[in-house]
Amino acid sequence: MAPRIVIRVAKKVFRMLTAQKVPHALAGGLAVELHGFNRVTMNVDFVVPRSCQRILGEQFGLSTPIRGHLAGICVQSNAVPIHLLFVAKPRRRGDLSFAPQHVGLPFIGVDALIAMKVCAGRLKDMVDIVELLEVGNSYDARACSITSTLLSGGACDGTLR
Repeated sequence: MAPRIVIRVAKKVFRMLTAQKVPHALAGGLAVELHGFNRVTMNVDFVVPRSCQRILGEQFGLSTPIRGHLAGICVQSNAVPIHLLFVAKPRRRGDLSFAPQHVGLPFIGVDALIAMKVCAGRLKDMVDIVELLEVGNSYDARACSITSTLLSGGACDGTLR
């Protein structure tokens, strides 16, 4: 389970993004936890539209660029890293605005989460996928493939290898 400080920071960032009218949804370890796999994470990941990059730069000020399967920026609050990951294009208009919510926090669906984990390709991401499926989540392989291609701008096809 994520430490309370991580949850507090997630809620703080949620309020900031909402105030700026930036569509967003939790991703990463917190989203894995909200989908049923009890796992510890020490950072907060939000996916946001790439088109909001300028607004976020103004809002958060000094940040470190993130490079990898998704580009973004990293900032900190109360020593908790916050990753704002830019998505190339939501699958449907409003996808991030209508994400499922838990305790007032929107989080990405399991198909998008698995697609992101596949594209990241790290061992811990593969473990997350196995655990997400073992706790009873199902996924649509075609939806994962389409989602990962759109989120990453074509850099990953989301295929489980």
